Amino acid sequence: MAWAYCGWLVQQAEYQTDIETLKTAFRNELFQSGLPIQPDIRFESLDEMGHENPELAIETRRLCNKWRIADFATIEMPVPLQPTILSRELYQAPLREGLIVYAMPDIYPFSGRGEVVEDFQTQRDFTDAPHLKSWFKMACSTARTKRRFGPLARQFQVQHFWRVLMSRHSQKIKGKKTVLRELLGESLDIDRDTIMADFRTLGKLPFKLLEIPLERFF
Repeated sequence: MAWAYCGWLVQQAEYQTDIETLKTAFRNELFQSGLPIQPDIRFESLDEMGHENPELAIETRRLCNKWRIADFATIEMPVPLQPTILSRELYQAPLREGLIVYAMPDIYPFSGRGEVVEDFQTQRDFTDAPHLKSWFKMACSTARTKRRFGPLARQFQVQHFWRVLMSRHSQKIKGKKTVLRELLGESLDIDRDTIMADFRTLGKLPFKLLEIPLERFF
């Protein structure tokens, strides 16, 4: 699911705008110290930022909360929230013996039926996050659109490696894009028709994702 969500995420114009805004506002800070490491929600308080630039830390946390990101491997490689068991010590109210505190991100897809699934879907339906609605629709327990998860996961890899090539060797690959796309497909074990279809899908995005250079902020 994580790769599929990343594939959906990078194809959202609003997400790309948010990333570009962060890079523009804090370019010097990002070069000097990188993105703030986000605390592990299993063990740490969500208020513990521990970064030398509080403003950057606050804006990074805001972006992570908005897009359900646990952390960034790099600014171009988000790590989505995953289901996890939380530390009991994070809660001030005492818990009864035998209870396990489980955190389930609202982006996580459910399958099947039952009271738990229905309750989760109800909560998600009332979540005030219009920017996530198209993902919620795919992640719905009854959605047939889950078959899109595979292509989205693949497209995340395709756009990432293609942008690496464009960022590092743009002058050397002029006139060779078709051959390079086929070679990329072979390296990712994707047949020619499929990877060409992926490039058509990614190429139709209004913000020209495939032409956005990769930044390497750590």
